[in-house]
Amino acid sequence: MSRLFVALAGLVLLLSPIQAAADAGNLKIGTSTVWLTGKDFDVISKDDATTSFDLTGGFALLDDLFLEITWERFRKGANIHDAHFNQLTLNQWSLSARYRYQILGWLAVQGRAGGSFGYGQYRIREYEEDDENVYSANSWTFGGLALAGVEFCLPREYMQEIGARSTEDNVFTFALVIEAGGVFRSPLSFDTTPQAPDPVNEKKTARLETVPVNMGSLGLTGPALRVGVLMYW
Repeated sequence: MSRLFVALAGLVLLLSPIQAAADAGNLKIGTSTVWLTGKDFDVISKDDATTSFDLTGGFALLDDLFLEITWERFRKGANIHDAHFNQLTLNQWSLSARYRYQILGWLAVQGRAGGSFGYGQYRIREYEEDDENVYSANSWTFGGLALAGVEFCLPREYMQEIGARSTEDNVFTFALVIEAGGVFRSPLSFDTTPQAPDPVNEKKTARLETVPVNMGSLGLTGPALRVGVLMYW
């Protein structure tokens, strides 16, 4: 997906004049990769990285200060010792402030800081397509993020007429955004109650334990890289 962003940015750059970005509202679509510092993620994947889809919307508080809300999601799983399929799904929401400093008409640097919360679902199956023998547990995570990066503004010439509300307004603009920094999340801690076929009715399940069993915890903290295409209006 990162190749798609690079190709799109290059195409628009060739067709676009150099102009500054608009500063009213914005919407960004991109990907976020986090390289995890802990080793407890080995039960989910052979590599220690997660790549998620993210969608961000925001508006300008001041000329170059934005308040933004981001939703991101990833799902990752792996067969463990060829015996079970473990899968984690995480949906996360974050609220952050982003400050942008314009260097050139087409280039800006920026910094971002904010807080986040997420909802994770952990599932263990006999195999990947198994929908009957499933152990599942849910957990919340809370954290924060701090990122810095660059923004390449890429407006097309005809966007002046489409996006400008008057001759004094900034133009409708696209931009390529690259950010790097760190993401902190509290560990996801999972508990579940084992289930087995009911001796009377095998189609139903009966709880064998009244006390939840801990399935362990997963840490999702580490350095991060975000790449996205952003639209200003």
